[in-house]
Amino acid sequence: MKRREQSPEHSITKRGKKKTSRLIAERIDIDYFKRLHPFRKRKRLLSVGALALAAAALLIYALTGDSSLYSGGPLSAPHAFLEDNCRMCHPGAEFGSFWLSTTDQACEQCHTGPTHHTNQIFQDQIGAQPPCSDCHSEHRGRQLQLSQVSDVNCIQCHESLHFDSTLTPPASSSSDSDKKTSVFQRPAAGYASSITSFERDHPEFRLLSERRTDPAQIKLNHEIHLRAGLTGPQGVVQLQCKDCHVWDSRGSYMLPVGYEAHCQSCHPLAFDERILEEAPHEDPEVVEAFVRTLFFEYAGDRPNELRRPQTPHPARQLSSLKKLVEEAPQDLPGWLQKEVDSALALLFEEKCQECHQMTGLEAPIPTVPSPAIPAIWFSHSRFQHDAHRMLNCLSCHPQVSRSTQTQEVLIPGRDLCLQCHNASVGAPAACATCHRYHDPFLEEQGPGVLTLEEVIGE
Repeated sequence: MKRREQSPEHSITKRGKKKTSRLIAERIDIDYFKRLHPFRKRKRLLSVGALALAAAALLIYALTGDSSLYSGGPLSAPHAFLEDNCRMCHPGAEFGSFWLSTTDQACEQCHTGPTHHTNQIFQDQIGAQPPCSDCHSEHRGRQLQLSQVSDVNCIQCHESLHFDSTLTPPASSSSDSDKKTSVFQRPAAGYASSITSFERDHPEFRLLSERRTDPAQIKLNHEIHLRAGLTGPQGVVQLQCKDCHVWDSRGSYMLPVGYEAHCQSCHPLAFDERILEEAPHEDPEVVEAFVRTLFFEYAGDRPNELRRPQTPHPARQLSSLKKLVEEAPQDLPGWLQKEVDSALALLFEEKCQECHQMTGLEAPIPTVPSPAIPAIWFSHSRFQHDAHRMLNCLSCHPQVSRSTQTQEVLIPGRDLCLQCHNASVGAPAACATCHRYHDPFLEEQGPGVLTLEEVIGE
């Protein structure tokens, strides 16, 4: 026979009383929370102790002047020397603070930071720009490159560009690269109203989209110079790009091509087979005076013979060629003047004209326009040849071997750059890879306003 189960309300205690819910509740001490349990007492002591230790640590740091406690992390390498001098960037940080941010004024003690465009609109203000710290965030380690800002900083304006057209500077000309003015000039076709990435919607480079020509006043045929079988001073040669185009010390841009370094060996300015000295590669006035002086000195008192020089002309050694313009003899004998005229005709009408756009050849001394060869083509961006050193020159400049006219612009276009600078290949394609925000021509070069003691924190 099964035993009948009883509910808790009808259960019987050992003393014979029914075990009801009320009896069970009476066993609970309802005042337990008024007395500290040993565990809760220890927990409270530990909490108070931790706060006391933290306060003591802050007091010690303040009394010793050590502000490393407040640092958000290591500074980038260029700013590492300021790591123990917080007040240089955080005014008011003499006694330490966890919430003091830097100011634009602090940054501008060392960095000019000129405006990107005078007509730009940021937060509905004409000419305003974001705070420095919005784009250049410090305390992220020694390897941080502050100039490599995130595309987000650029896209916040360039995704939907707004500017005041009344303040727009005039369109730039082909000779802007020679002017010491802002390089951020308005494109002939206007600004691109929306750019979100180089790979997605960046326009073609202006030099190519506007079909500009090379403004250089010089004659150069790349196709001829790259031909096989050219005759040089030491025999047959095969010229390479690097024979004339050499990187600067930073590996960024090409150094200017110089006559003495790159041209003279194949294009000497000899003017008479009896005279060893070559004419200097200088202004026509200097060349004329130099030739006149050499004929006068070499002839001397032997009108029937021009003697070979025993030593180079002292003017070449002392780098004082321009003094010859005033010192050169003027009244030469007729026979000697003919020698001078013949030599000058050879130089001005043949040799100089191989490369230069000579004018005024009918005058006693012609005019040679400045070559005006652009040193930097992409003045609105930056480029690093050293980063591309693994590539053959013709990989990026394929048209060079076919170029016969100086006016041809031989720079690569956007499509060629995109072959490497895209997400699939992996070459960097961020805005800051090629572009700079601050106008470099408007940056002040110094001197600064700080003393050495202020910089090192003494």
